[in-house]
Amino acid sequence: MLDAVYAGRPAHQLESEQLDFKTVGRSVSDTLTDLAEAAACFANHRGGVIVVGVHDRPGGPDALVGCTLDEPQTRLAIFERTEPSLTVDVAPLMYRDTRMVVITVPESAAVHAVRGRVTQRVGTSCMAMSPDQTARLVADRRGEDWTDLSTDLPASAVDPLAMAQARQFLRDTKDSVRQSFADLSDADLLRALGVLTRHGTLNRAGALLLVDDPHGLVHTAYVHRRTPAGELTANEQLSAPLVTTLARLFDLISARTDTTSVDVSPLVQVQVADLPPAAIREALVNAVMHRDYRGPDRIVVEHTATRLAVTSPGGFVSGVTPDNVLTTASRSRNPRLAEAIRKLGLGETAGLGVDRMYAAMAGLGHRPPEFTTDEGTVKV
Repeated sequence: MLDAVYAGRPAHQLESEQLDFKTVGRSVSDTLTDLAEAAACFANHRGGVIVVGVHDRPGGPDALVGCTLDEPQTRLAIFERTEPSLTVDVAPLMYRDTRMVVITVPESAAVHAVRGRVTQRVGTSCMAMSPDQTARLVADRRGEDWTDLSTDLPASAVDPLAMAQARQFLRDTKDSVRQSFADLSDADLLRALGVLTRHGTLNRAGALLLVDDPHGLVHTAYVHRRTPAGELTANEQLSAPLVTTLARLFDLISARTDTTSVDVSPLVQVQVADLPPAAIREALVNAVMHRDYRGPDRIVVEHTATRLAVTSPGGFVSGVTPDNVLTTASRSRNPRLAEAIRKLGLGETAGLGVDRMYAAMAGLGHRPPEFTTDEGTVKV
């Protein structure tokens, strides 16, 4: 990176979600506060590196101004200025006879503030977080499961159509144990799914899956166009319980997915779906399973003849990025909801859903699925 700056590239063009360049300001005290804010910002995201002694612009040898900050003093200042205190690594770096300081910030299990302000790295900026966003990040870092919390809804609050659909999903599985769940009483089925508390009320996972929202809140939108820029041919706003919504999405997409004839031998021809059903199913189930339900935003499913895009509220959970989504250990934002969905036979064993999407796409010669995130959403 420093070679590129020395060669003339402005440092700000090299900054990223995990790299920032700084210089010493008008006073050491102000600089240390600025560094504490930058460190907290990185720690509240996925960690990062701060290089002190490089001007953002322009590039060239003159951008490498260096700094004389003392490493122990810098480490202590960041520790003292952050709440809760943040421990970072501070080390000197010599480059072309210019001394700089490199601050390595780990991703933290806590959420850190400086002077009462909480920020998080988004792109190349530190964005202020609202109290609600901060509370969600704290819950995610602590591994708290919002969907495991109890509601005051009795078991009788479940929607009969949703229960019937849940039983149908169970009968459609190839697992004899799951199939046997379909014949249980409502109360026993709710217990088997893990959505009935010991007090006889539904947890939030059960309410999401099986209770009709009395306010008709739309949580999922489906839109279809023949071409990406074409006119809408379908636009459905879905507010039903999640099991009913998933069944409806499966039907909507299946009815509008084209097939192509493929000759497998001179005498045998098969019809192959242009979009692999297994990949479609996993993309939809993953969105429902892992989205953030603590806000009003909705899942958006955009469908064309050759493309399906599913956008769900809530960024990746801590430690997961678009680059490592296939290889990193699986961790759900909503473990209780995820468990119930898997028991219904809708989701893969933990950690295998994304693998199955990749395999389904590769099996038909398609490019692998693409994941993007802007911290507020995940899109596949």
